[in-house]
Amino acid sequence: MQSILSSRSKVGSELFTNRTDRSFGAESLQFGAQQANDRDTPCVCLGDVLCLYLDDLGSCMSSDGFVDEDCEVHKLSVMDSLKVDGTLFRVVAKQLYTFQKKLNSKIRKIVQNTNPTTGDESLNFDDVLPEERIFLDKLNAEAEAERNHNLAECTRTLGAIVNYGQVIQLQHIKSGKFLAIKPKEVAEIDSNCHRVVLTDQGSQEVWWILEPRYKLQNTIESINYGDSLCLASVKVSGQYLHCAHEVKISSGPLSKYEVNASDARISWKLKLYTSWQPGLDHVVKGGDLLQISHVESDSYLSYGIEQIGLCLDKSKHVKVAKGYTKKKEHIDIFSLWQIERQECDDGAVFEFGESCRLRHVATNTYLAIRRIRDEGVPSMIMEAIPQTLFKIHNAGHFASKRIVWETIAYLQCNSFGGFLHPEPDSHKKNVMQLQTARDASMLDTFRLNRVDPLIASVFFEVRGLNLLVVRVVDHMRADRELQEYADFASPV
Repeated sequence: MQSILSSRSKVGSELFTNRTDRSFGAESLQFGAQQANDRDTPCVCLGDVLCLYLDDLGSCMSSDGFVDEDCEVHKLSVMDSLKVDGTLFRVVAKQLYTFQKKLNSKIRKIVQNTNPTTGDESLNFDDVLPEERIFLDKLNAEAEAERNHNLAECTRTLGAIVNYGQVIQLQHIKSGKFLAIKPKEVAEIDSNCHRVVLTDQGSQEVWWILEPRYKLQNTIESINYGDSLCLASVKVSGQYLHCAHEVKISSGPLSKYEVNASDARISWKLKLYTSWQPGLDHVVKGGDLLQISHVESDSYLSYGIEQIGLCLDKSKHVKVAKGYTKKKEHIDIFSLWQIERQECDDGAVFEFGESCRLRHVATNTYLAIRRIRDEGVPSMIMEAIPQTLFKIHNAGHFASKRIVWETIAYLQCNSFGGFLHPEPDSHKKNVMQLQTARDASMLDTFRLNRVDPLIASVFFEVRGLNLLVVRVVDHMRADRELQEYADFASPV
């Protein structure tokens, strides 16, 4: 019976959410009947990670997914690294939710009958009648079979080319939730439009049909990246993904526009971030989260630790979670980094010798090498300038050009030419200071460790809540200062 309760939170497919261990990367995955044999072709395929680009505003649709499930478009001329995380969606084949919907409906009905006044939404099995338990067990088995069918179907169709008129789902990479229309809710800005959100509840609300924007386009051919298209809702006929004309939030150069659903057809473009291919979980891609460990000292590259700053640290700090990595290691919030390509909106696979940037996730700053008196000094800066570019060189016996996880490598600064070089700190036992050296030795090798997607998801959720608290505190402080000024300026 406990599985019935847990299934309530799995109505949205657990398959592609970044809070599970299932992934696209297993080599055993089979391609669908219709595939993109040439991955250099511009065709959109199931499993691709992409952005929804709006020409009118020159930016992509984004969402936090945790604190705020609404979607919006930021009016920016260039996508920056702060926005990439929230703009990424994975193209997923249509999934079935018939029995999962029946199970949820039955659970809600039982809860309402057993707790009519308290408003408690949790299900107490002691209050469930025996005949209802039998029915719940049956529904739970059918819902589980449906989830297994969704898993098999999505696995089978990975890599299949997407055609116009096909029903798909768009899964938010950062939160694992699906883009959905809410038929019974009105948009905040456009009162004549339906609300569009991210949800983990599976239903026809998360089904979308890709239609060509112009009649000149062939409605039966495959979809190419850069095509102008519309996203039509399956749940509400005649409603299309839409962006409000009025500003939702305006703050200096940054303006946010609400994404909703309307009967007006506007043009969206799909912008490729990472194309699907077998084995992606085993290689390093743009946008991946990682830890960088020094092989010789078994310490992690960290930043933001009180009174230490940028260093290699062996000690344990505040943890996001533990026990989820391959080696059951603790994950330190100060040692989480995001590897980016030279263009941050590119999620392609890294190869040895290519340039990358290392962004510290907790502080949103980049690792950089500054030249001071002909010496390279590691530091952290906000801007993605040339001094933040590094090359990854093969330090092991890896035959492949692709960089795989657990790779042992040297990190060389592009602008300075020096290699990252750790030196023991004479004052702190568990700390090594980061310096640079003209030539690399075996003492300068680092290992690139993959961070479990579950850890990344938990961290992003915690960070979103922290930013919300900061905004609330700042707003309360501003209101208090305004009130104090009004009291001071008012005549006695």
